[in-house]
Amino acid sequence: MVNPVTAMKVLNERKKFMKKHPDFFDYFVGVFGSGVEEGTEIELSIQRPGEEKTSSKIRVADSDLKIFEGLKELIN
Repeated sequence: MVNPVTAMKVLNERKKFMKKHPDFFDYFVGVFGSGVEEGTEIELSIQRPGEEKTSSKIRVADSDLKIFEGLKELIN
């Protein structure tokens, strides 16, 4: 169960993030807002200052779909 106070804090930070990074947020909503299907491949790359880029990739399984539905609700 999500702590309601934590959820409110995250939603407030979401608004700030949207204003600061509108292109990224629009991309995120465009990709995930319409839902994610089983078999979708997702790759995430991160490059911290002074470090090599690292990445990880998943192929969405049927058992993963509930978490993506939750994310969809959070971003919309």
